[in-house]
Amino acid sequence: MHEVFGCGIDIENISRFEKHLLSENEVSDVFKRVFTPKEIKLNLQNPREFFPLGFSTKESFFKAFGLSWTNSALQWTDFEILFKNPNDFNNFELVLSNHAQELISQNSIKEQDVFLKIHENFVISQVILLM
Repeated sequence: MHEVFGCGIDIENISRFEKHLLSENEVSDVFKRVFTPKEIKLNLQNPREFFPLGFSTKESFFKAFGLSWTNSALQWTDFEILFKNPNDFNNFELVLSNHAQELISQNSIKEQDVFLKIHENFVISQVILLM
Protein backbone atom coordinates (compact mmCIF):
# COMPACT_ATOMS: atom_id res chain seq x y z
CA MET A 1 0.00 0.00 0.00
CA HIS A 2 1.24 3.47 -0.88
CA GLU A 3 1.52 6.41 1.48
CA VAL A 4 0.30 9.84 0.33
CA PHE A 5 3.12 12.34 -0.09
CA GLY A 6 0.88 15.20 -1.15
CA CYS A 7 -2.40 16.19 -2.75
CA GLY A 8 -3.17 19.23 -4.86
CA ILE A 9 -6.55 20.39 -6.13
CA ASP A 10 -7.25 23.32 -8.44
CA ILE A 11 -10.34 24.78 -10.11
CA GLU A 12 -10.22 27.32 -12.91
CA ASN A 13 -12.84 29.32 -14.78
CA ILE A 14 -12.46 28.50 -18.49
CA SER A 15 -13.27 32.06 -19.63
CA ARG A 16 -10.22 33.34 -17.75
CA PHE A 17 -7.98 31.74 -20.39
CA GLU A 18 -9.71 32.97 -23.55
CA LYS A 19 -7.80 36.27 -23.64
CA HIS A 20 -4.55 34.31 -24.05
CA LEU A 21 -5.67 32.78 -27.36
CA LEU A 22 -4.60 35.52 -29.76
CA SER A 23 -5.49 33.79 -33.02
CA GLU A 24 -6.01 30.31 -34.44
CA ASN A 25 -2.30 29.46 -34.15
CA GLU A 26 -0.93 32.02 -31.70
CA VAL A 27 -0.99 32.28 -27.92
CA SER A 28 0.07 34.98 -25.48
CA ASP A 29 3.49 35.23 -23.84
CA VAL A 30 1.88 34.04 -20.60
CA PHE A 31 0.99 30.72 -22.23
CA LYS A 32 4.50 30.51 -23.68
CA ARG A 33 5.90 30.67 -20.11
CA VAL A 34 3.43 28.13 -18.72
CA PHE A 35 3.33 25.59 -21.56
CA THR A 36 6.05 23.91 -23.62
CA PRO A 37 6.01 24.32 -27.43
CA LYS A 38 4.80 20.71 -27.72
CA GLU A 39 1.91 21.36 -25.33
CA ILE A 40 0.92 24.51 -27.20
CA LYS A 41 0.92 22.71 -30.54
CA LEU A 42 -1.23 19.86 -29.23
CA ASN A 43 -3.56 22.10 -27.21
CA LEU A 44 -4.36 24.37 -30.15
CA GLN A 45 -6.48 21.51 -31.52
CA ASN A 46 -9.06 22.15 -28.77
CA PRO A 47 -7.87 25.20 -26.81
CA ARG A 48 -11.02 26.15 -24.88
CA GLU A 49 -10.81 23.20 -22.49
CA PHE A 50 -7.27 21.92 -22.81
CA PHE A 51 -5.34 25.07 -21.87
CA PRO A 52 -7.33 25.54 -18.64
CA LEU A 53 -7.01 21.80 -17.89
CA GLY A 54 -3.26 21.89 -18.48
CA PHE A 55 -2.83 24.98 -16.30
CA SER A 56 -5.01 23.53 -13.55
CA THR A 57 -3.08 20.25 -13.60
CA LYS A 58 0.26 22.06 -13.31
CA GLU A 59 -1.11 24.16 -10.45
CA SER A 60 -2.29 20.96 -8.73
CA PHE A 61 1.22 19.50 -9.02
CA PHE A 62 2.73 22.59 -7.36
CA LYS A 63 0.24 22.20 -4.52
CA ALA A 64 0.84 18.44 -4.20
CA PHE A 65 4.56 19.15 -3.78
CA GLY A 66 3.71 21.87 -1.23
CA LEU A 67 5.43 24.47 -3.42
CA SER A 68 4.64 27.51 -5.51
CA TRP A 69 6.05 28.81 -8.77
CA THR A 70 7.02 31.95 -6.85
CA ASN A 71 9.00 30.27 -4.04
CA SER A 72 10.77 27.29 -5.60
CA ALA A 73 13.00 26.09 -8.41
CA LEU A 74 10.00 24.27 -9.86
CA GLN A 75 8.99 25.68 -13.25
CA TRP A 76 5.67 25.51 -15.11
CA THR A 77 7.38 23.70 -17.97
CA ASP A 78 8.74 20.99 -15.64
CA PHE A 79 5.28 19.41 -16.07
CA GLU A 80 4.09 18.54 -19.55
CA ILE A 81 0.49 17.43 -20.09
CA LEU A 82 0.17 16.01 -23.59
CA PHE A 83 -3.41 15.30 -24.59
CA LYS A 84 -3.43 12.52 -27.19
CA ASN A 85 -6.89 13.19 -28.61
CA PRO A 86 -8.45 16.67 -28.87
CA ASN A 87 -11.87 15.20 -28.08
CA ASP A 88 -10.86 13.15 -25.03
CA PHE A 89 -9.43 15.08 -22.08
CA ASN A 90 -8.90 11.87 -20.10
CA ASN A 91 -6.43 10.49 -22.64
CA PHE A 92 -3.13 12.19 -21.86
CA GLU A 93 0.53 11.56 -21.20
CA LEU A 94 2.22 13.19 -18.25
CA VAL A 95 5.92 14.04 -18.64
CA LEU A 96 7.89 15.36 -15.66
CA SER A 97 11.35 16.80 -16.20
CA ASN A 98 14.04 18.91 -14.58
CA HIS A 99 13.21 19.89 -10.98
CA ALA A 100 9.86 18.04 -10.98
CA GLN A 101 11.63 14.79 -11.83
CA GLU A 102 14.26 15.49 -9.15
CA LEU A 103 11.51 15.98 -6.54
CA ILE A 104 9.89 12.71 -7.60
CA SER A 105 13.19 10.87 -7.13
CA GLN A 106 14.24 12.65 -3.90
CA ASN A 107 10.90 11.92 -2.24
CA SER A 108 10.60 8.33 -3.48
CA ILE A 109 7.31 9.07 -5.20
CA LYS A 110 6.19 5.92 -6.98
CA GLU A 111 2.91 7.03 -8.51
CA GLN A 112 1.07 10.15 -9.61
CA ASP A 113 -2.71 9.88 -9.69
CA VAL A 114 -4.26 12.64 -11.83
CA PHE A 115 -7.99 13.33 -12.10
CA LEU A 116 -9.37 15.87 -14.60
CA LYS A 117 -12.93 17.10 -15.00
CA ILE A 118 -14.69 19.69 -17.13
CA HIS A 119 -17.89 21.02 -15.60
CA GLU A 120 -19.72 23.61 -17.68
CA ASN A 121 -17.54 26.73 -17.35
CA PHE A 122 -14.94 25.29 -14.99
CA VAL A 123 -12.15 22.73 -15.04
CA ILE A 124 -11.03 20.81 -11.99
CA SER A 125 -7.84 18.85 -11.49
CA GLN A 126 -6.55 16.77 -8.64
CA VAL A 127 -3.07 15.33 -8.27
CA ILE A 128 -2.16 12.82 -5.61
CA LEU A 129 1.51 11.89 -5.19
CA LEU A 130 2.07 8.45 -3.67
CA MET A 131 5.25 7.07 -2.06
